[in-house]
Amino acid sequence: MAPRYFQVSCRNCSQQFSIQAEEGFTVKCNCPFCGAESTVAVPLLSAKKAEERKQKPHISSIGRKVIVGFLIFAAIMILASTLLYVVFTAMSN
Repeated sequence: MAPRYFQVSCRNCSQQFSIQAEEGFTVKCNCPFCGAESTVAVPLLSAKKAEERKQKPHISSIGRKVIVGFLIFAAIMILASTLLYVVFTAMSN
C-alpha cells in the first residue's frame, strides 16, 4: 500500500499541515510550526481494506477437508470401540 498525504491540525497551535502515511496506521509527527509532537491515527479510506483487517483467519478448502476428514475418522473410531466393548462384554458373561 502506497503512502498518502493527510491534512492534520496541531493540537498545540491549531495550524494545519500535511503528513505522509499509510492508511490505517498510527504515526507520530512533529508540527512544523511549533514543534509539538502528536500521535495521529490515519483512517482507512476504503471499506474493503477495513474489512480485510477485521476478517477472521481464512481456512483453505484443503484445510477444511482435512478437519472434516479427521472428525469423521474420530467418530468412526469411537463407534468401533463402543461396538467392540459391547461385543466383548457380552462374550465374557
